[in-house]
Amino acid sequence: MKTPRITVSVGGGGVGKTTSSAALGLALARGGARTLVVTVDPARRLADALGVEIGQATREAPIDPRAEGRLFAKMPDPRSSIGDFMEWLFVDPVQRERVKKNPAYHELADSLAGVHEILTIALVQREIDTGDFDEVVLDTAPSRNALAFLTYPTQLLGLLEAKAMTWLASMADAAQGSEKRGGLFAWGRAKVEGLFGRVLGGSGIRNLADLFTELMSVRERWADLARKTDALLGHPRTRYMLIGAPSGGAIADIGYLVRSLERRKLRPTAVVLNRAEREPPLCEQAMLALLDQGRPEVVAADEAVLRETLTDLRREHELRHASADDAVRALEPRLPRGTPILRLPFVGPAQPSEIVLALADAWADHPLAVSRD
Repeated sequence: MKTPRITVSVGGGGVGKTTSSAALGLALARGGARTLVVTVDPARRLADALGVEIGQATREAPIDPRAEGRLFAKMPDPRSSIGDFMEWLFVDPVQRERVKKNPAYHELADSLAGVHEILTIALVQREIDTGDFDEVVLDTAPSRNALAFLTYPTQLLGLLEAKAMTWLASMADAAQGSEKRGGLFAWGRAKVEGLFGRVLGGSGIRNLADLFTELMSVRERWADLARKTDALLGHPRTRYMLIGAPSGGAIADIGYLVRSLERRKLRPTAVVLNRAEREPPLCEQAMLALLDQGRPEVVAADEAVLRETLTDLRREHELRHASADDAVRALEPRLPRGTPILRLPFVGPAQPSEIVLALADAWADHPLAVSRD
């Protein structure tokens, strides 16, 4: 079974991270790779970017005939993700229903930080296990702390292997409050209530203890998935793309993300800088050249307006070009030696799907957008 290459896109908000990720996925699919784009972005920008309704189920994104049958997308919903994960985790349907009816299950799912990200990564791992894809692009939530999810599998393993799990499970019977049981059970129940009772109440203690008892029975299945995910995120083939823009805040975010990767003994594969073109679009250059040659023939007033508009646009491109040059100079000292910086062009006001198509053209033939066997 083939193992796909994973590309993780991270960056702050407002830098075009989701459209850049979708464009990379499209470029890979155009090149012949079966590609899955997954996002944990709660703003649901990926659906707009790929121009198709995307949700919990993996489905094709028919944004471009050149990628037909090869570009797929998935946008897990937090509540649905938990349900799907429980379907996988608990093979026994009776046990699964018992867990789903436990109020502590819903409280835990809603309150634990990172649950959505953990479940999304777990669902990505399940997609990988199918062997259906050559490339997977994971679009993280827009935040300079987006890389925090890298620690979740290890934290989860620590929780699953902790003595507290066994202790809480062992308290389940004690928390039932059976009058037939005294001695150690009564003592255990009293201890549990003393520790948690004022916060959870008696029924809350029983629900929590019952939930941990259920989790203990499938702990190894869950832990095995966490180990596989942890290995996947640290695999040499897994790529980390840092997405930014020519602004002080975005550059600072990239510097922070580089340090976050270094703390985990990882390094960025590349930095992608949006709105950082080197030259005006060819169509604008060609139109100015035609005007200089006296073609096309237009009345003087119209020619003056057209020339002024094209000149203003060229000036804007030059300013963005200079800003991008400054950004590259500011970034280079912050990056590990040899980290490539890819400059993607500015795309004017357009539908998100049109922006993706334009950026995919910019990715074309770039080494980072070429699938590896």
